[in-house]
Amino acid sequence: MFWNSTSKEIEWKPIAANSLEQTFEFINDASNDDIDKISILVNRRKYQGKFRTNLLTLYNNRCAISDTNVIEVLEASHISEHSKSKNNANLNGILLRADLHSLFDKNLILIHPTKLTIHIHPSLSNSVYKDFTNKKINDRTDNSKPSKQFLQEKWNSVDWTGSII
Repeated sequence: MFWNSTSKEIEWKPIAANSLEQTFEFINDASNDDIDKISILVNRRKYQGKFRTNLLTLYNNRCAISDTNVIEVLEASHISEHSKSKNNANLNGILLRADLHSLFDKNLILIHPTKLTIHIHPSLSNSVYKDFTNKKINDRTDNSKPSKQFLQEKWNSVDWTGSII
C-alpha cells in the first residue's frame, strides 16, 4: 500500500510475502504527513463498518433527517470529525442520506444541540433543503441521543447560527 499524494488516496499494490524489506523502504521514504494520512484512512475504514451498522440499527434503517430508507444511500456521519476526534462511538454519529451527509460535513446543515432541530445555511434557503428547516431529527430506537457536546461544538464552529434561538 502507498499514499498517492496526487490523488490523495491509498493505493494498494500486491506484494510478495517475503517483501518485508519493501515495506520498511516504503515507511522510510514516506513523509510524516503521508504516514499520518494513511493511519487515519486505515483506521477510519477499520471501524467504519461497525459504526455504520450500529447507526443503521439505531435509526431503524432511516435517515435521521429525511426519513429515507434506501440503505444504499445512507451513510454513517460523524458529528465531531473522526480524523480529529478518532471517536467512533454511537454518540458521535448520525445516520444521513449521502447528500445531507455532505452538507452536514460542510456545515451547511446543522442540528441544534438541545432542540435537535435542523437548520440550514442561508445559501440553501431557496433549495429543496429549506423543507427540513426546524424539523426535529428522528428518534433512535434505544431513545439515546447524539452527543449534545459534539453538536454544540459543531454549532459553535460556524458564524451563521447567531440569530437562531
